[in-house]
Amino acid sequence: MPENNHTFLLDFAPGRENLVERTEGPADIELDAGNLAVLLGGCRGADSIAMTPDIRVNAPGIDLSQVFYRKPCHILDLF
Repeated sequence: MPENNHTFLLDFAPGRENLVERTEGPADIELDAGNLAVLLGGCRGADSIAMTPDIRVNAPGIDLSQVFYRKPCHILDLF
């Protein structure tokens, strides 16, 4: 979807509202909607990113585990 094909800045901290906005800056990570959904859904964590060829990390050393972390997954058939 063209509206979602941009670079977004995430700003979050405990106790305050999350901020997501478009930015023209360079992306720390590049991934498609399918990989984003799997990572945000928690079926996989940030440690799986290195083994996913479709994902490019442009900022080595960035802690992506603050955004992408494992969560309880009760779906038995992944699709």
